[in-house]
Amino acid sequence: MRGNEAMNFLKNHTYTWEEILAGTDAVAGPVFYLLRERGTQTVKAACLGIEVNPRAPYEIIPAIGQFISPWADNLCQQSQAIPVFVRELDKNYYYRGMFKVAGQSSDPEEIRLRGVQCHRTDIYKIIFLTEVV
Repeated sequence: MRGNEAMNFLKNHTYTWEEILAGTDAVAGPVFYLLRERGTQTVKAACLGIEVNPRAPYEIIPAIGQFISPWADNLCQQSQAIPVFVRELDKNYYYRGMFKVAGQSSDPEEIRLRGVQCHRTDIYKIIFLTEVV
């Protein structure tokens, strides 16, 4: 695979964790839902759980954390699009397309409202994504 393009992923189809890792040529961790290029801090894909990211794939709601916050910041600094997968309530990962960061917010009121929506109190920021067609 060249660059950060999605390799043969079909929009709205399901993929296993292993297929996602192989298809993006990425490794997981330290933040498991932001897959990275081995040996770098480049985010190669996002695998988002709908329970904690109810507006996925258009928003990512990272938690406050030693590893999570810096990786969220890394993603916000990237200009290239990444493939986004959403784990729906049926526990399957669905490929939703190629997205890039469109903005971010640390506004306390916006964070409070998202926290109410997804029953969380650990929100670091909101990352807004836009689909690249």
